[in-house]
Amino acid sequence: MKVLITGITGLIGSHLCDRLLDDGHQIVAQVRRPDKARWLEERGVEVLRGDLSMFRDPDLVLPAVDCVIHLAGVVHAHNEQEYEDVNFVAVADLYRCIERQEWTPRRFLFASSAAVAGPCPGGRPVTEGEPCRPIDPYGIAKLRAEHFLLQNATFPVTLFRPVLTLGPGDEATLALYRMARRGFGFRAAGVDQLLSTVDIDDLISAIVLMSHEDGSGHQTYYVAGDEIVATTALFTRIGKALGRTRVRTIAIPRSILWLASRVMMLLSAWFGFRNQLDDKQFKLITAPAFVFDASRLRQRLGWTPAVDLDTSLRKAVAGYRQRGQF
Repeated sequence: MKVLITGITGLIGSHLCDRLLDDGHQIVAQVRRPDKARWLEERGVEVLRGDLSMFRDPDLVLPAVDCVIHLAGVVHAHNEQEYEDVNFVAVADLYRCIERQEWTPRRFLFASSAAVAGPCPGGRPVTEGEPCRPIDPYGIAKLRAEHFLLQNATFPVTLFRPVLTLGPGDEATLALYRMARRGFGFRAAGVDQLLSTVDIDDLISAIVLMSHEDGSGHQTYYVAGDEIVATTALFTRIGKALGRTRVRTIAIPRSILWLASRVMMLLSAWFGFRNQLDDKQFKLITAPAFVFDASRLRQRLGWTPAVDLDTSLRKAVAGYRQRGQF
């Protein structure tokens, strides 16, 4: 199988690249940064150099592939327009580019997010058939991209919605491990938020199965592990993976979190750094639960998560240490 992948240098993309190459598949990769293209070319990956705007070129000719896997996106943007441009507009640009080619992929996989669902009422795991109510610009943009693909695609599309993904090298969750290493964590007061998680290796296994799925219909899947964990318990278990006997989780009042997010947003606007405690993050931190049911993926494709939460956390810790991030 020959696969076109965007976002290949990120957490999911790099692990997926390794799995597909190990399985003997061919890869075409869109890569924005030239310094990250070299190691891919050394491994035999065909590289398309350029950012996502390259797909707007009406004369761009893409190598014929069997499957397209669109992983590129932005989780922490400078502003709402960046969320929209990268997580929705670029998806539409890529789709239209593929439609202009003389070949048609067997299936198009889009890495959406569980953020499209919004908070889960009552801590009950949400399924694919329930309405989506995103509460932040990231989830809103991802949902717009989903709707665009389902309404316009003339070839089979799979929308997959990963939950909080744990694995070596993940920059998004590194701050949690660094806090736990210092003996503390934090959560919003009044709610010990419930979370679904998935190990990176289990997520990659799911993506591989989805890439091989037959049939002409569009599909949507949540990708989540078996266990639901509260924030306090998550910090405790990260601590154990780090070898700490105790991690204290501090409950911070919503008012203080809100004020901190406003200060960080102001400083970010002044100094131009990427703010990870913006309005989006405030809404996510103070929500009661983000928990999801992956039964559909299990039943249709026979996927079963193989890595339990504690093993996943230990793997992540080992990876961070190997990379010198602790």
